[in-house]
Amino acid sequence: MPPGVECGVLPWLFTVRAAKRHTEPRYDPYLDLRLCNMDQVCRRGEFCDQHYGVCRIKVSINQHCRRDAMCDRGMDCMFGKCQPRVQRGEEGARCRKDRDCGKDMCCVRRSGEEVCQRRLPLGAACFVPEGGPEYAVNGKCPCLDFLICKYVSSDPPPQDPTSAFWNTYDNMRCVPPSHTPPPPERHST
Repeated sequence: MPPGVECGVLPWLFTVRAAKRHTEPRYDPYLDLRLCNMDQVCRRGEFCDQHYGVCRIKVSINQHCRRDAMCDRGMDCMFGKCQPRVQRGEEGARCRKDRDCGKDMCCVRRSGEEVCQRRLPLGAACFVPEGGPEYAVNGKCPCLDFLICKYVSSDPPPQDPTSAFWNTYDNMRCVPPSHTPPPPERHST
């Protein structure tokens, strides 16, 4: 092939491809979707996915969600999934303060959601960290009335901070305030 022909074919090929690109209809993922910025714009049985700005069909039980409006009627978005709504004041119901919960319950954070949970009974492990991620994500109710959280081992906690933490964690229990640990075991020599 003569050198001039090669140069003429290549630019022509790019021109044809560019022209073809502009004449073909472009794929539009929003073509059949209703655009929105709030739930009221969407039809019954839909919610506004505010992250993507489109109306979507509500999701059912155990499907992933980011907020209550994404779930079917009678469900709440709890722990990232649509769950049947729990009656106010019952265990597992949303709350803001202890008074929102029933008898012998408190309002505590569980997996980032504040929910009603039962207070700890006699003998239950009750150690609660001072703060940090474990406390921020999963709180724990205090012991039932007339019980306190107390170190119950007859052995003193170890001096090593890590061992002391786990020993304390394992040996804190809900007990009556008068509870005293048993005397330390005597080791024969």
